[in-house]
Amino acid sequence: MKAAVLTRDSLEISVQDVKKPKPSKGEVIIKVKNFAINRVDLILRDSWLNSSKSSPHVLGTDFSGVIHELGIGVSSIKIDDRVLVNPGISCMECLSCRKGEQSLCNDFQILGYGVWGGAAEYVKVPAHNVLKIPDNLSFELAAAAPLTTLTVYRMLVSKARLSPGELVLVLGAGGGIGTIAIQMVKVMGGRVIALTSTEKVQQVKELGADFVLDYKHDLDWDKKILEFSQGVDITIDPVGESTWEKSLQILAKGGRHVVIGVTTGTLGSTHIRNLYSKQAYIMGSYMSNNREFVEAMQFIFTGQIKPVLDSIQSMERLGDGIEKMARNRHIGKLVFTVG
Repeated sequence: MKAAVLTRDSLEISVQDVKKPKPSKGEVIIKVKNFAINRVDLILRDSWLNSSKSSPHVLGTDFSGVIHELGIGVSSIKIDDRVLVNPGISCMECLSCRKGEQSLCNDFQILGYGVWGGAAEYVKVPAHNVLKIPDNLSFELAAAAPLTTLTVYRMLVSKARLSPGELVLVLGAGGGIGTIAIQMVKVMGGRVIALTSTEKVQQVKELGADFVLDYKHDLDWDKKILEFSQGVDITIDPVGESTWEKSLQILAKGGRHVVIGVTTGTLGSTHIRNLYSKQAYIMGSYMSNNREFVEAMQFIFTGQIKPVLDSIQSMERLGDGIEKMARNRHIGKLVFTVG
């Protein structure tokens, strides 16, 4: 089968012939229609030389398609069902998994990063990771939805416990996480301050953000926020170092800062007195459990949230897409077509 891969003899992503997978017990083979990339694909490309992963390695964390083959014991879905996939793979046997917290599994992996992903004609996944999609949901939108939507859902619902009327600061508002976060906060009755770059301001406004700040021109964006509020109740942070100190300083009393990524760096200074005097919280979040995945996808299936598609290109353009992401020149998700 054709697949977009990284190999040991090149840092360039290429489309090559690799062996078609076969399903084991409890697994299915999906014929991929579309796939989308996330920051984790970029991280793997950039760390490939120091990676111990086998070569070739198939990328692609998010994807959609139709069921092509069933492994022994699979009865929850059938051949030709239209599906998308939870990209988080867990052992389903450890204490964390038995408690229903699969993303805390010691063996937790992400499709396309830890194991072969969906940037291929066919992909093998556990049947319990598969979810049928409505007939009116396109494969392109379905491919763009899982990782960002489940991640934001866990951040807002399980971690920050967003209540209607609360003020949420979305950092990196033009990215995959940000564009979903804006929409989900609004659906849940919150208010949004979006921090983004000049070229993305208008599109972010159109997603429903109540206030939009351009970090390239609004250098004192933290002070501006305090001019019209008493601080933010929740911060959604996929950015890390460059905004860390300011975003913690402007938390309201009882505020919750939820971090999911470090696209600008891993180090941040924290004023501890400010933290405890406000009784604020700093929380890490990572992917979701299986229940949260199913609940998050209902926002997509009912049309309450629609992934923003930057572009739809052929699988052969994956390398260009990852480079576009590296330069932060995209808004929303980069989607690719197989075949």
